[in-house]
Amino acid sequence: MGRRLTPLRLVAVMVSFVLAFAVVACGDDDSAGGDGSSTGGSAGGEAEQAPSETKCGDAVGQKATGTPIKLGAIVTKIPGLDLTEGSDAARAFFACVNDNGGIKGHPVELVVKQHASDPQQVGSLATKLAESDKVDAFVAGFSILDCTVNSKYYETNGFSPIVAGATHDCFQSPSMAALNMGPLYSSLGAVRYLVDKAGAKGTLVIVSQKQPGFAEVNEGALTYAKQKGLKTVSRLETIPLSDPASLVQALVSQAGDGGGVVVDFAASEAVKVLQAAAQQGLIDRVNWGASTPLNDTSVPDAIGSQWDGKIFINAELALLDSDGPDMQMYRAINKKYDSTNPQSSFGQMGFVAAKMFTDTVSKLPEDELTKDGINEALLNIKNYKTDILCEAWYFQKMKLHVPNNTDRTVTPKDGKMVEAEGCTDIPDSVADLKYVRQFESSNNVNEG
Repeated sequence: MGRRLTPLRLVAVMVSFVLAFAVVACGDDDSAGGDGSSTGGSAGGEAEQAPSETKCGDAVGQKATGTPIKLGAIVTKIPGLDLTEGSDAARAFFACVNDNGGIKGHPVELVVKQHASDPQQVGSLATKLAESDKVDAFVAGFSILDCTVNSKYYETNGFSPIVAGATHDCFQSPSMAALNMGPLYSSLGAVRYLVDKAGAKGTLVIVSQKQPGFAEVNEGALTYAKQKGLKTVSRLETIPLSDPASLVQALVSQAGDGGGVVVDFAASEAVKVLQAAAQQGLIDRVNWGASTPLNDTSVPDAIGSQWDGKIFINAELALLDSDGPDMQMYRAINKKYDSTNPQSSFGQMGFVAAKMFTDTVSKLPEDELTKDGINEALLNIKNYKTDILCEAWYFQKMKLHVPNNTDRTVTPKDGKMVEAEGCTDIPDSVADLKYVRQFESSNNVNEG
């Protein structure tokens, strides 16, 4: 099957950076690549300074030709869970950077490693990237195993990876920080909305993929419903789904009339569930919610107008058609450098990861453009503002990281996603969020 069989590959959160780096030598066969392409624009600091044009990097109007800054990313690609969409967005941004002078004349070379479901393979990929490919940093990884398998390796070897958190372990590491809030906190946000705003009562059911760590994700997401006195049910299903019609019947039966169902799947799988619910006339039996992957511009058409205002999707990032300067830049770069890559939340994550890295490292003097200098700079990010996130982002020396913990809720209407609720704090019904909020209030790391 082709990489873009369907525009619903929202969970394709990681870009195969492989194609982009034309100026520098390509990376590995399995998914290596640098970024190089052309465009114009400024990749500057504050979101309000970023223009909608594709002006990135040093903006000197010529390609970067210096010694590359090498980055690594580890990405999941298995049937039903292809996380390559976000890395294409990151690759596109770095292509723009490289066409406009790079970072102090240095092009950015991205080496992406794709993996299936073998933890041993994932461990070897991190080692190869660090020790054979000699990457300077890890940026824009989207993996269901990387955080679990490699967090200690990164910490021991002085790396501070900026990732899109696909599992809860990505949010419990002192050495890694995620741009998103991941499946647990995203699903928790969806649970909160169903309970507080949609009026779900009785029983709240959450369904997610049968993969390592997702039982913990489900239990964490259900804590708020339990605090509010609802019964809860956690379901784990093998993906790709073989019988979505039967699954929907079970979900609705377990939730009961007026209950709630939160769907935490990749968009391609979640759409199967919603289509099955519509076909069986079950939409109005329960209150429906979903984690971020369903926030995709292609989803409203795929599920039909019968779902307008009937499902509430946690949106960890800005609306896809919003007009903030960084969102304008994201769309412009996406159009110029990878027009086949659908706009999605994961594309936004890849874009922000690449832009944040560029903005941060561009401030370093030449003699600090080293592995140690770059990772120290990443670990000291605070108050990074972008209109794509509800609050300023940070990466600090902490026992764990959940820097993005404020979200929106969207719902389909007239063929697009619209805001149902503006930026709202995820409830701290999970102990880790209590720690994070205390750190934030004491250290002024996310003001803005």
